Amino acid sequence: MKTVLMYLFIVSEIKNRIKRTSALKILFHQINLIVERLPLN
Repeated sequence: MKTVLMYLFIVSEIKNRIKRTSALKILFHQINLIVERLPLN
């Protein structure tokens, strides 16, 4: 029983990390778009 709980915990942790990294990627992408539109050049 313990092994099943550990497995479920690990799977949920991996899913949370994937969600976090994908959210960060989206955020960075939006920041890049905003920076590109700024008239810095």
